[in-house]
Amino acid sequence: KKFNGTQDKFIPLEFIPLFKDNSKELDKIILIISDKTLENEQAKAVEERSHQLEMRQIELEYMMDHVFEQKSRRDLLVNHLQQGFLCFRKDGVIEEGATKSCEELFERSLFESEVQKVKIWDIFDKNKNLIEKWVHTIWEGNFQFKDLVSLGPSSFQGTKGKFIKLEFRPIYSTDNKTIDKIIMVASDKTKEKELEDKIERDNEEAFFIKICLQSPEDFLDLMNDTYSFLLDYPNITNHEKEKERIFRYFHTMKARYGQFHLSEIAKTLNRLEEFLENNDWKNLNVQMEVLDKEINNLFTKHRLLVQAANKLLIDEGESIRIKELFSTLDNFESINTFKNYIQTNYILKDIKSSFKKFETLVEDISKEQNKIIFFELRGDNILVNIEPYQDFLSSTIHLFRNIVDHGIESKETRLEKNKDEFGTIIIKSQRIKKNIVLTIEDDGAGIDPTKIKEILIEKKLKTPSELNHLSDKEVLDFIFLSGFSTAEKVGPLSGRGVGTDAVRHEVNNLGGTITVESKLGVKTIFTIILPIII
Repeated sequence: KKFNGTQDKFIPLEFIPLFKDNSKELDKIILIISDKTLENEQAKAVEERSHQLEMRQIELEYMMDHVFEQKSRRDLLVNHLQQGFLCFRKDGVIEEGATKSCEELFERSLFESEVQKVKIWDIFDKNKNLIEKWVHTIWEGNFQFKDLVSLGPSSFQGTKGKFIKLEFRPIYSTDNKTIDKIIMVASDKTKEKELEDKIERDNEEAFFIKICLQSPEDFLDLMNDTYSFLLDYPNITNHEKEKERIFRYFHTMKARYGQFHLSEIAKTLNRLEEFLENNDWKNLNVQMEVLDKEINNLFTKHRLLVQAANKLLIDEGESIRIKELFSTLDNFESINTFKNYIQTNYILKDIKSSFKKFETLVEDISKEQNKIIFFELRGDNILVNIEPYQDFLSSTIHLFRNIVDHGIESKETRLEKNKDEFGTIIIKSQRIKKNIVLTIEDDGAGIDPTKIKEILIEKKLKTPSELNHLSDKEVLDFIFLSGFSTAEKVGPLSGRGVGTDAVRHEVNNLGGTITVESKLGVKTIFTIILPIII
């Protein structure tokens, strides 16, 4: 069939018979010799390549089956997790492949999101423009992603009452510098949030009970003041005329309820402020009914606490003991002597001691802000009938909040300024003739007159020409102007520019005066002069 020589060539042999004329007899045989070495090598190479391709196809089919099975298992696992995953690009468009969990968590279909050009901000009902701006800012590349991520949406709340926590993780391009796309991870944290809220409510209630038992008089005064206003409110015929007074009341009561960590009532009062600010009388009246219900529920729930507070007042000598009074009646020579006894022992009180109740407030807020603040009472004991001063004393809660929030610096900042790491608030009382001179001093950052001017102009409370020729003392006086606030935005407890205005209003009602002086970076002193009322 072939010839095997010494040169390793492939020589196939072919034999062709030749027969005699008109005969079947074999005459001769022709031997055809061909060199098929090259063709043979090519045929082997083709056969080997075909075999390789066949094996590669088998491997690929197996791999695809394996990958499909893994993907199916992964999708099944991911879609059964309490998390959703989706990717969006520079233009905000959500790429195909968002997990089914996303559709449930965000309460909308994301099928063919890429074809339909669904943007990441389309998921949200509120703050769409802010989220769109945030996405564009990320791809501008002027800031690191880690510095911008906190400015994005942190949660999603739909119509089903679920709390969905959001996290964002960047995927970088091959250059490892520019962001290619961003993964958003959505986690259903409803149960965790409910548990956190319950713990927070329990902590608030524990703090509320503690502060009530520490300051029973303040708690009972707060309840009495609230019920008095609720009874008086339906009799107000001209809300527009009484608007400022009502606004000051809401703002002060909000701060007082905040002092007791009654956050839900504080939020209701904040909504009342918003409706009043917008002259939304219909919703204002509805919200007043909500407030009335919340106060009644508070009183009903803590009836025993109210009784305990009353008992504490009696035990501490804040109430008149009838038996003790009757046992001493025979010792009084005249009705005037009797009146003096009642006044001295049960009515008159050192006005300085009335500020003691704010020590817990200062301590509480300063802890939240990682500050240490000492609270001191100094000066003369000045006995007065405390009742006429109650609204003034309640309003000063705004001064103490402002001192802690904006006045006294953090420990780190104070150390950088070569100050003690702890701040100090000193309340001092002095009797001058028939007046009480109260000073409330802190050793904080002080008040910057230039900053005040900027805020007045920004809020259009004053024009530059009105401020040009004023002294720093005159500029500082504008902190008592209604609507003035250094807060960047309105919050549940501050930012409306009503606090210091409310203090001045109550001081004026008593026929007194309040002024402020400040040395930038050193201290601020509020000086309040009030008549002595016995």
